[in-house]
Amino acid sequence: MAAKIENLSDLRARISWIVLSAPDQFPTTGSFSGDQSKNLVIAFDLVQAGFPLVEKKIKDPVQLEQLRKLLHDALVAYQHGEDKRGAHLLQDFQGIVFPDRFKEYEERKGDNT
Repeated sequence: MAAKIENLSDLRARISWIVLSAPDQFPTTGSFSGDQSKNLVIAFDLVQAGFPLVEKKIKDPVQLEQLRKLLHDALVAYQHGEDKRGAHLLQDFQGIVFPDRFKEYEERKGDNT
């Protein structure tokens, strides 16, 4: 079984990993097999399992529904061979959930001016 998403950093990393691996470059270890279409679904299921963390951060039900749709549409795009569109939809998801990723990083490192 692939690692469970424990926090928002895990979620961000998992989404980035999907962008790099989808639709047919997933590893064939752990819960991932040689069936790349199945691996794609497993990867998106893992992100869906981490969605409660997003719900804790974003309280707006309309925005949460938009995020669910982005994930669904990204999976469908990948399944239909629209790799670029799938990646862009996942990046749109990241942009909503993590709008100030670089600012947050700078604040954690104490480099904020």
